[in-house]
Amino acid sequence: MISVGARTDDTTAHYNIVARLFHWTTAVLVLLLIPIGWVMTQLDRGLTQDILFVTHESIGLTILGLTAARIAWRLSHPAPPRSRALSPLEVRASSIVHTVLYLLLVALPISGYIMVAAGGFPLTYFELAEVPKLLAKDEPLSKLAETAHLTLQFGVSLCIALHIGAALHHRFLRHNDVMARMLPRLRQSIW
Repeated sequence: MISVGARTDDTTAHYNIVARLFHWTTAVLVLLLIPIGWVMTQLDRGLTQDILFVTHESIGLTILGLTAARIAWRLSHPAPPRSRALSPLEVRASSIVHTVLYLLLVALPISGYIMVAAGGFPLTYFELAEVPKLLAKDEPLSKLAETAHLTLQFGVSLCIALHIGAALHHRFLRHNDVMARMLPRLRQSIW
């Protein structure tokens, strides 16, 4: 196990295993959630749409929990030192994109929860347990939350595209250690 800030023989400071698990689990879930959301809204009402709604809502709640745990972890376990390959502008841009991404990973599930709860719709966690409704039925609030949820999805998609684009840029065009910080087995000599 590589600890926070530990250096390997390639002198790259890697994120520790817990931070990497949070990152990659969240990434996989978000990349599943986006197409599920698109498909479920295009389907006619019925069993398939209901299953996709439950799955979408449950993954969203999972992402909210993971993001809260990830923020708590990050506050108690600082990130390794920044790559020396980054310019001050890249450091600032990276910080902004990461901060906005964290905010969106909290705001999207909360707006989804408000939309469902205030809309009076049933809410379960993978149909295994009922999720408590902390709001009374309130159609205008539900519609407002729906607008926020649908608008914020574009922000998260943009942040994801910027994040992935920057990682690939650093790996394939700049050939530096930025991407290897989250993939410690990645060696610069591979590509």
